[in-house]
Amino acid sequence: MGRDPKRAEAAAAELSRDTGNPRIEALTADVTRQRDLGQLADRVAREPLHVLINNAGVTRSRRELTEDGVEATFAGNVVAPYLLTRLLRPALAPGARVVNITGGVPKGGLDLDNLQGERSFVGCRSTTSASSRRWR
Repeated sequence: MGRDPKRAEAAAAELSRDTGNPRIEALTADVTRQRDLGQLADRVAREPLHVLINNAGVTRSRRELTEDGVEATFAGNVVAPYLLTRLLRPALAPGARVVNITGGVPKGGLDLDNLQGERSFVGCRSTTSASSRRWR
């Protein structure tokens, strides 16, 4: 699944070629839009899922609200994996695994009264790569 149809198709073709699995399909969605997540879940939930890996990330340099009224970075990094998992829960096979991956961690403390950056928004400076931090 990706945002860009051409890149998603290229990735699906590479996976299909490398694994010999002709059933790999490219899907696209904007993870900041709840409507797109619903449509994605409808398409994916046609067969039992054994593994769901939430690995999408969104970084914006300025505060932007989505069509759902949610700050875009928060929508993509927090709401999307939660909502997609909830929507796909009925399709998860017995013993299925859900893996959530994040590419950054907030700098400083977590302000529960400012989760969507209403009072202050620092954009892409608000996260730092977990791997770069670990390997310094």
